[in-house]
Amino acid sequence: MDSLFEVPANASLEVVAHKAGYDDAFIRLAESIYQERFPGSEVLHTGVNDVPAALEPRFVAGNPPDLASSSGLAMMDLGRLSHEGQLTDLTPLLESPSVDDPSRTVAESLLPGTLEMTTFGGRCYAINYAYKVFDLFHAKSIFDEHGWEYPRTWEGMLELCAEIKSAGIAPWTYAGDFLAPLFRVLLSMATKLAGPHIVRDIDNLEPHAWRADAVVAAAEAMYELVRRDYILPGTSRMTYMEAQEQFVRGKAAFIPCGSWLESEMRGITPAGFEMRLAPVPSIGTANALPYEAVMAVAGEPFMVPTKAKNPNGGLELLRIITSRQVARTFSGSTEELSVVAGAADGLPPGGSLGVVRDVIERAGENTFAIGFHLRYRDLYKGLGRVTAELMTGDITPREWSIRCQRESDLIAADPTIAKYPR
Repeated sequence: MDSLFEVPANASLEVVAHKAGYDDAFIRLAESIYQERFPGSEVLHTGVNDVPAALEPRFVAGNPPDLASSSGLAMMDLGRLSHEGQLTDLTPLLESPSVDDPSRTVAESLLPGTLEMTTFGGRCYAINYAYKVFDLFHAKSIFDEHGWEYPRTWEGMLELCAEIKSAGIAPWTYAGDFLAPLFRVLLSMATKLAGPHIVRDIDNLEPHAWRADAVVAAAEAMYELVRRDYILPGTSRMTYMEAQEQFVRGKAAFIPCGSWLESEMRGITPAGFEMRLAPVPSIGTANALPYEAVMAVAGEPFMVPTKAKNPNGGLELLRIITSRQVARTFSGSTEELSVVAGAADGLPPGGSLGVVRDVIERAGENTFAIGFHLRYRDLYKGLGRVTAELMTGDITPREWSIRCQRESDLIAADPTIAKYPR
């Protein structure tokens, strides 16, 4: 494998990677391949949970690492960083030959849609790596014990929640400090009801996106969990790990989360507990998209800062990370799909990886995604605060929609914030 980016042979390479949720064996494998290619180099690897806390001061000081990844609560503000010129345009990397097949570019080796959410103003500034499904997990072992069936409609959800509560189990919990999975469930219901324009309008900061009838209807459906006391007490004050631990210990029957949940909780989940990912139930029966439709999008962005000491090394390492060998290691250790096409082919069909594959296969063309959390980080935070109030009953669904729209309008009206329409 030849170097395409004129990497200094003896230059050190610094990597700061998001640590929570995933085994970083795939990154370390890529680093070992890099060192074989450049034996005089030293790779400095740091795994951190809070990437913004670790890196934002370094971006300001002008001494960022050569490659960084972020995610979830630890998401860097990619829209702002790209607007400020802090991130390298990855076009040269994407147009370079892939590690596995020199006749195909790196971009051609990735799943369709991988680069959409990290492309700002026509240029791609990060490569999302994990192909995630954002749906609803249920405690399958508890369901099997009681003879419960996963509901396909929200009406069925509420009926089942009453039965679950009668059995002495809280129907729902969620991460009080990480509300993204919760409003993804809400937006999934809205999108199934009215169609993919719902998430496009939200991403594009349209003036009535959050007040659309389908969005309000989804908020009203979600609010019934609050009104009927179907949420585990104390949920709103829990960290995401605390909520997930309550779920795997059988204290709640449902938790909204991304497909990484089983991997992240592997060392905590008690023996005999089985969880299962399934599509979000539909509101009623007259929906634009079928029940099987899912929110599926690439996440865990990798970026190369422009002010890095060895940015070409960062590009070379990222090229290695997009190889099938590394991506296969990622899927094998995390039971998640990567964005590298075909990398998980031949891996055992069981476990959460098999479930995710099945969910995506059943969805077919009926997948959709949101991207405002990457483009407008302040909007993401504001919506989290408003959704927290909805889920504690402090505001009504209509008040929630009005305040969400207000948060969106503030971003839309701010001339200092670059806009990146889909």
